[in-house]
Order: sequence, then structure tokens, then C-alpha cells
Amino acid sequence: MLVNPGLHMSGYNDETAPAMQKRMIDTVETIPGVLSAGLVNWPPLTNGAGRAALVFSDEAAELIPANAAATPMILKISPDYFRAAQTALLSGRNLTLYDDANAPPVAVVNSEFARKIFGSESNALDRISRCGMERAFRW
Repeated sequence: MLVNPGLHMSGYNDETAPAMQKRMIDTVETIPGVLSAGLVNWPPLTNGAGRAALVFSDEAAELIPANAAATPMILKISPDYFRAAQTALLSGRNLTLYDDANAPPVAVVNSEFARKIFGSESNALDRISRCGMERAFRW
């Protein structure tokens, strides 16, 4: 099931929405037959899904668009999103509730991104990449 609750249209902001999202997930998981629930800001494979970010290799001298090694889509997900989507991680760890705005930034990347930016999937674990955003990410 896919639901778009439109929290911002209901008066929630970036600070108050996470608590409501947690309550929504907890409530949905109490429904008989529901095995898990998760949130994503843009469902994969939809038009305009996510927000593109410029990612730069260690060799890039300037963080300008022409030097970007990749432009992946950035999706915000809840900790149980992968379980709800029945998607297994190849390596690394799942996100937790502690991976919030106050924690060091983390990311889950796909195999193509890992190979393109770090040379292989195994090289991506616990690496830091430079992004054309306000924060760097630990993959």
C-alpha cells in the first residue's frame, strides 16, 4: 500500500514531521497482516523521484558541476523502509532512528554508485564523499 499523507500541507514542518511520521509507522504496524512499514519521500521509479546531488571524487579540485563524478538521486527513508520494500542490503547496516538531523550524515548507496565513486562495492563501506550539498555523507 502506498500513502501520501501530505504532512506539510497539514501544518507540520521539518522539525515536527518526524514525530508524526514515527507515530504513523507505529500505527500502521499494528494493523493485522502488516509485517512492516516504512517511509520514503519519493517512491522509487516515479517521475522526479528525489533530489539530485553532485558527488565528487577525491581528485576533484573544485566542487563545480563540470567536475561531478555522479549525480545520484537523494531519497529520505525511514529505518524500516528496506524491510517494508523487501530489499536486502548487500553490506553495511540499515539506518536507525538515531540517524537523524543531529547525527553525522550517513547514506545507503547502490552497487553502481559504489563502483563509480569508490571503485568497488566493498570499498564504499565507511567512506566519506564530497557532495555539492551542505553536508558530506558517510556511505
